[in-house]
Amino acid sequence: MKTKILFIISFFLLFIVVFVSCKKINTDYPIEIFFDDYSLDGTKCQWTNLPYNDKVIVINSNEELEKYIDCTDGNYTAIDFEKSTLLLISGVNQTGIYDITPSQLMQISLNNYKFDFRIRLDDNSKKKEWNYAITINKLNEKKFVELNLTTIAYNVRNLWAQPLEVIQATILGKWKIPYVDLGGVMGGAYIDDTFAEITENNFFMFENENGHLVPFYTDSFYYKWDFKQAYDNGNQTYITYVLMNIENNKPAYYFPQINNGILYVWLDSPDGLLRYRYFRFART
Repeated sequence: MKTKILFIISFFLLFIVVFVSCKKINTDYPIEIFFDDYSLDGTKCQWTNLPYNDKVIVINSNEELEKYIDCTDGNYTAIDFEKSTLLLISGVNQTGIYDITPSQLMQISLNNYKFDFRIRLDDNSKKKEWNYAITINKLNEKKFVELNLTTIAYNVRNLWAQPLEVIQATILGKWKIPYVDLGGVMGGAYIDDTFAEITENNFFMFENENGHLVPFYTDSFYYKWDFKQAYDNGNQTYITYVLMNIENNKPAYYFPQINNGILYVWLDSPDGLLRYRYFRFART
């Protein structure tokens, strides 16, 4: 009888172990990981020996941390490496930096993490090297953290000359259209309640109250990118990435500059009939 009872108990415990193990294996990813900023501001210390390679350095001890910190006097904020890990990132840009902003850190598998990070560019800034540090709950040495870096233009006079990924990241989203210049006798005008939305494959404008498209300015269209010569009001041409209307395979818009967040959107019209038409877009 005792043997039978022990067998039942053993079988039950084995079932629990198998159930718990299966539950761990079937973890739903991605999982958002919360973090805290870590800064040397207010201390007499600075980051040093940074690789500036857009990679994430995973630091799990004071010995590792000391390789990247140089102090003239005093101490930096202590990190309890028994419970925490420091993630240190650094990079360098050809264009000056307006700001840097961490977005989110996600665990995408058992041993892999992705850190979404955004940089906005500014022609007027002399700051080109950047770094950022955060602390999170302890990671072991087998964990890998990938940096998903998005670069967006904020104040760039030569947006037209930027790589396609920068232009794409800059223009995506919803915009208010405060100004349009139709050229000729119509000239320019400030307008209300007109908006635009640019997705990864669609461009359209609409009126705020009813969401109707505004054909007077442009029809909604699916687009692709083409690297070609684009025309402004006749005074200058650009070799840049242009939105091409997929339906008629004709050029539509291109983006010569962005001025403190105001995006200049020019109609590319090689025949000259609508060459003077352009918009200013402002983030909603």
